[in-house]
Amino acid sequence: MLKQKIIWERQVQRIVDFDASDIVRPFNSQSHTWKLNLDVLDEAQAEKELGFRRLTDMDFTRIILDNKRGTRHVENRLLQTASSTRSHRMQAFGWDIIQRIEGGVMEFVFTKKFSGLNVPEILQTTLANDLELELCRKIKAETLRLQVIQQLGPNAFVFVHDVSSTGDIGIFRSVVARFLIEDTREFQLNTSALSKSSGLVTGNGYVLGTHSVITDKAQHLSDEELSGRLAWADVSLSVGIYDVVDPTTGETYQYVCWAGRTDYCSEEHAQRNASDTVQCMLRWEMLVIAPALKLVSTSN
Repeated sequence: MLKQKIIWERQVQRIVDFDASDIVRPFNSQSHTWKLNLDVLDEAQAEKELGFRRLTDMDFTRIILDNKRGTRHVENRLLQTASSTRSHRMQAFGWDIIQRIEGGVMEFVFTKKFSGLNVPEILQTTLANDLELELCRKIKAETLRLQVIQQLGPNAFVFVHDVSSTGDIGIFRSVVARFLIEDTREFQLNTSALSKSSGLVTGNGYVLGTHSVITDKAQHLSDEELSGRLAWADVSLSVGIYDVVDPTTGETYQYVCWAGRTDYCSEEHAQRNASDTVQCMLRWEMLVIAPALKLVSTSN
């Protein structure tokens, strides 16, 4: 138990101390200043409306561990069972896309290789965009509300997120933790997104995670919830980008992996969420990745 507590404390410290200045290494050595224009919901209102109680450092660490464990499980299962009848696999714009829907649950893995990306820069930009409503709407157009309700560090937040929907449910709400941390992992070289040679390769990079936070929402039902027009969505997602060197070819590239699991109550909404998630990923590539690649090309 003591060993586990020490591991938790170390992980929390990595998050709390993970300042933007530690990870931002701008192109051409130019200085970037990250200024967030946050819409903040105060603690009393967050508890009254959402049933949210502030997280402790230990709570946040458990969320990070649950997110990592859950997304890795989804990745492994989908990559191993991509040919099953419940899974749908396709190639689009260089992405290897696998999705699986069962009831209201949608699981997914999107992978792609890039060259010339500044990994921390890309994910720091993504985090900043995800915390401001107008910027977030450029990626996820259905976003109606985005308010920060707790900040645990420069790269660790909790916020409420409402998205519009059609059909019997008009709004899906989530209270989620959002965090940016360093990560190291091994990949099978024989996956379609990587080299065709066999064996394992180690990637060093960062993960931007999103994970639902448990609240006392059942004790704070709004009129919209009572009427069935608002429902709570459960999400566990991650965007990981890793610097990888293929030991066979010596090629250096970045391996990008979007993965996760969402529960949107019914198969109809899960199908819609599956389509929305692919669109979000493609918008993210167009608005965040593409400008960075263009900047690298110009500087060279």
